[in-house]
Amino acid sequence: MFPDLRGDSGTLLHEMVHQYFNERGESAGHDSEGWRSEIMRLHELVTGKKIWAGASITKRQDGRVVRINAPSPTGKASLNQRQIARWPHAVHGGRCNPQLRVISGALPDRSGSDAQRYLLMS
Repeated sequence: MFPDLRGDSGTLLHEMVHQYFNERGESAGHDSEGWRSEIMRLHELVTGKKIWAGASITKRQDGRVVRINAPSPTGKASLNQRQIARWPHAVHGGRCNPQLRVISGALPDRSGSDAQRYLLMS
């Protein structure tokens, strides 16, 4: 039916983060505080490595205003907005392809959506 349709667990995880925020009635955009916080949390959980996804800000450089992502409070550089929007594929050379496992049976917390329960259990 769709012979060229391809996906992987990184794409599934990315879209599940969108769904999680949609079901909570929160902004699911790549520029939202929730998105940035969640990808930082999940990235460390999946890879064991910390990333920083700072808010998009404007800054004056060489006499012109440019848009950058804010560094962390400790000065660590942020991912740029393209990397934040394409997470997890655009981080660490596109090699973040988490191995997701399917949990069968009843989940301990039956409140909320499947996406919420999945992300809370991660």
